[in-house]
Amino acid sequence: MENARTASTQYHEQMMANHGATKAIVEDPNFNEAAARQLIAKKTQLMTELNLIRLRTDNAIYNLLTADQKARFEQVKRERPKPPTEFRQ
Repeated sequence: MENARTASTQYHEQMMANHGATKAIVEDPNFNEAAARQLIAKKTQLMTELNLIRLRTDNAIYNLLTADQKARFEQVKRERPKPPTEFRQ
């Protein structure tokens, strides 16, 4: 799991670096659609990698649980309050 933390840090740093590029696109007097599409594609790829790291880690943790712990986890999930429906898509 330490590998996941190291890998995700790298992707988070890249996402932070993209904030400057986003600002530059927004503030440019002439909208550059090609640059915007390239930035969006880069952000999408980074988010995909971060989601993969998260799912891989969640899977590893879940599979460490005993049967009793898994049952308790499922119970807690069922009892968790649902988010407001107006935010769901």
